[in-house]
Amino acid sequence: MGTPPGAPGAPAAPGAPGEPGAGGGGAADFGGDWGWIDRKTLTSELNGVAFSLSPGELSDVIQVGDAFYIMRVEAKKAAVTKPLAEMRDEISQKLYEEERLRLQQQWIDGLRRKAFVKIY
Repeated sequence: MGTPPGAPGAPAAPGAPGEPGAGGGGAADFGGDWGWIDRKTLTSELNGVAFSLSPGELSDVIQVGDAFYIMRVEAKKAAVTKPLAEMRDEISQKLYEEERLRLQQQWIDGLRRKAFVKIY
């Protein structure tokens, strides 16, 4: 009989659908390592466990739907807020793109209102 899943030396399980590592790539390709994550990366159930663990600590088995997880936190680092001067160009580009899309949609909606299509 082989090594039980989750035991030291056992092969890592592939990611569950909808989670990091799902779909034959990502974390499954790296032995289940999700790398650095933030609170937007995981489901709320996994977030609660992941961010309550201390570095080096191993979680109990966590069931989310049909998937089972065992988490281990290797390290934690503090969140970083970038200064406005550093983000100004990126913010400007994002706002410009949003306004361009809004005006484009407004133009298309106007064309649709004015269009007359007759089907024979």
